[in-house]
Amino acid sequence: MKANGDSEPVLEAEVVEKTPPKAARAKGSSFGAKLGWVLVIVLAAFIGGVYAAPDIRARLESAGLIEPLLQTAMTAPSVDLSPLQAELDRHEEMLIQHEGLISALAEASSSGATTTEPSESDESPNPGAIAPAPDRPEMTALREELAALSETVKARHSDDAKGPAPSVLAARLEASEAETAGLRDRLAALEAALQAVEDARLDTNPRGRLLLSLSRLEDRVQRGEAFGAELEAMTPDFSALPAIDQPALGAALETLRERSAGVPGTDSLIARFDPLSREIGIASDKAEGRFLASLFTVRRTDAAASGDDAALRDAGERLKARDLAGAVAALDTLSPEAKKAASVWISQANDRLAIDDAVGKLFRVVTDDRTGGGA
Repeated sequence: MKANGDSEPVLEAEVVEKTPPKAARAKGSSFGAKLGWVLVIVLAAFIGGVYAAPDIRARLESAGLIEPLLQTAMTAPSVDLSPLQAELDRHEEMLIQHEGLISALAEASSSGATTTEPSESDESPNPGAIAPAPDRPEMTALREELAALSETVKARHSDDAKGPAPSVLAARLEASEAETAGLRDRLAALEAALQAVEDARLDTNPRGRLLLSLSRLEDRVQRGEAFGAELEAMTPDFSALPAIDQPALGAALETLRERSAGVPGTDSLIARFDPLSREIGIASDKAEGRFLASLFTVRRTDAAASGDDAALRDAGERLKARDLAGAVAALDTLSPEAKKAASVWISQANDRLAIDDAVGKLFRVVTDDRTGGGA
């Protein structure tokens, strides 16, 4: 209260706004109601989820939201052992047959050994003739059957390793393989015995020894190796042959002695011909005055080829057929300069032809029983 000049009292009032208590209570009650409804909704969703859980995947699958599960039935694997049993039975029959073949071969080897012993009652019109070696088709067939049997057993073992197999059948397979290995060893021993009998038969006369020595010499000749020592070792046996054989033997032996240091084989000569043909082409171009011959050569290889090109084409075609003599004859038609470039190859090819012809003559003389034997 203030007093003015007239001393009259003046009242001053201040208005303050306050929230009514009722409105505050109404706001608090509205928040609690919302919270209660939220709890009710959450509880209802939980109860509904528990109730619908067993069928939720089916409903999601029907709605197309997830992929359906593939239901596969698990079936126990079944193994058909009847083919394996039949194969084992067949192997047993084959083993029985092999036993019979081996017995027959053993008898043949023993009879062959007895025939090699000299007897006073044996009369031969040709004492130098070589008895034919025992025919061994049964042994070849037996070796092939054993190889096939071994491969079959190995294949069965590999097939059994992929799946379950009864222990009884596995044991029988092992026994069959072991017996096959034993038969293979017996066959090898029998073959060695027959070879020894054959070698002993050939070693009983000069012709037999010469056949063995010529076979070894021919191996060295074909490999292009020196063969002088082997040739000299055969000289006494050649001297023991009849006089009617000596002229042919002398010419062949002289041819071989002149080339006993060794001559390249046919395969080696054929392999060297392609590089040689290029050298011959360069020499031919230079002889014709082509100034670019040192850089490159042009050679025709078709039917229209002529001159040196035709000779090289003909020689190449003959070498493809391993006709060494024909190739040498074709190269003899080369021009002088081209033939000079091929002179070393032609000389070695002629030596190879001479050696092959001489060895062939020796074989024919030694194996020709009409001339009589050398005792």
